[in-house]
Amino acid sequence: MVSFSGLLNALDGVRSQEGRILFMTTNHKEKLDPALLRCGRADYHVKLDYASHTQMKNFFLRFHKGEDRLAEKFARQLPENKVAMANIQEYLIETYDSPKTAVRLAKTLL
Repeated sequence: MVSFSGLLNALDGVRSQEGRILFMTTNHKEKLDPALLRCGRADYHVKLDYASHTQMKNFFLRFHKGEDRLAEKFARQLPENKVAMANIQEYLIETYDSPKTAVRLAKTLL
């Protein structure tokens, strides 16, 4: 088991290594100790949020190229910033054979 101090030292202490990339994920960034998030330890912070209408439309088009009208209709049926991209992906895989079915049943994602 590693202590918090040991973790911080591993990230940027004497034994840290240059050229290393570390990914940290959390659902509650506000609960993390600020020492863990300071520059040099966590240089980039990327929020992976719920899907915007543009993201939904573009994702639909990745599965159904050229179906711009259906993609627009698909995105309009779902609330913006309320559905995870992973849920949309799973749904589009399930309905891969029929873009029209994907649009018709889009509200089942809610």
